[in-house]
Amino acid sequence: MCDSSRLVSVVFSHLALLCGLLALPTPGQSQGVNFPVLNWIPPTSLTGSPCDFFVSGCGSKLGTGIIQMWSGMDGTHPFAMVGRDPTVKGTGATQIDVRIVPLKFTFTTPPPSSTTLTFDTENNDACSPRKFPALNMVQQSPLFAAPSSWSQPPSLKVLGKGQFASLFQRANLWAFIQPNASPNYQITLSQTLTNAMETKAIAIVDPATMPNLTTLPYTINGVVQTDTHWCTPLAMIDVNELDTLLQKQIIPALKGITPATLPIFFLSNVVMSPDTSTPICCIVGYHSAYSSATTGATAGKLQTYIVANYDTTSGSNFKGAFPDAPDLVALSNMIAAWIDNPTTLNTTPPWTGTINGVTGPQTTLEVADPPDLVGQLTKIMMTNKNVYHVQDLAFKSWFFCDTTPPNNFNFGYQNGVYSLFGTLKTPNPTC
Repeated sequence: MCDSSRLVSVVFSHLALLCGLLALPTPGQSQGVNFPVLNWIPPTSLTGSPCDFFVSGCGSKLGTGIIQMWSGMDGTHPFAMVGRDPTVKGTGATQIDVRIVPLKFTFTTPPPSSTTLTFDTENNDACSPRKFPALNMVQQSPLFAAPSSWSQPPSLKVLGKGQFASLFQRANLWAFIQPNASPNYQITLSQTLTNAMETKAIAIVDPATMPNLTTLPYTINGVVQTDTHWCTPLAMIDVNELDTLLQKQIIPALKGITPATLPIFFLSNVVMSPDTSTPICCIVGYHSAYSSATTGATAGKLQTYIVANYDTTSGSNFKGAFPDAPDLVALSNMIAAWIDNPTTLNTTPPWTGTINGVTGPQTTLEVADPPDLVGQLTKIMMTNKNVYHVQDLAFKSWFFCDTTPPNNFNFGYQNGVYSLFGTLKTPNPTC
């Protein structure tokens, strides 16, 4: 299905995009129909320490006008995390203003076939339970609902009630926020659908249907592929081009998005590659941050954001393109990773893994990335019978080899395991 003459455009005010050729691996090659999930850390203009966002460094008051964070030190490593300081007894909940931004992609082949494929998070999806749109599935998921609305895995019940990522952080910080210390500690995501506030939704469409678009100032390379083992086609676009567009054009133009909010750019069966000359498949999500180029009170503030795909290629009992990252996995991973490393500057002792296609010692605090966690999935069922998958996630104590209180953040939870569902039973062996 690859064709270099496919055209797409992004419509947001007067923005447009041209889609070129980006070849995905062909079924039957070494990767087969199951694509690996590529852990990716985008390039950032941020430098220095995560403590730079606090008035006088780590341990001091947070600068105004950005997401609520707290800071600390582990050995020689400063870090900042989303939420309030858990070392202060009685610390309560933090509410995060989340703006969900659905992206729609439409690929059109040239004549005579002129076949059109649309990847729209708001359309009914035949591969989703009861044909729900991907957007509805996410909005009704355990990422935005407390366990009263979903069947909580037994291992999480000691953590109390809360959204999935909040319960992960409660477990991660258990030594400080256990019931006798800060029973109300939560990080609650309050969602708003951004396109409901906009006069125009962000969409990627065929420019032939938009004759008023006379220029295409940006190019995103992309392609669509199908496979008999997938329930639905899959598209892939250039992640660097998308990321540049988000930072330079879309985020600054969206109403209601400021450094004090978390925008989540939501894709449906659209994944990314960091290299268009030799495609590397596949990035299913990432989080990033940069210094806001806005004017006024938000100028120069830390703007964080998340991009994530919702996968239904494995729907209706198909094998799917991403057995290790079906449905909710990418977004749940990115939200947890964002909570523990919102600035992207948190570093750790070296640990072995693969990031950006490079295997070797890593030093970034990314809770979903330790290789032993890939594919370690747990099912969660909502009261409406929708079933989701989430991946096991590493605690801070795993990265830092924290084995005794008070540094062992998960001390006393699950008998000292080093990940949420217990896959990691010993700390990072390289530190």
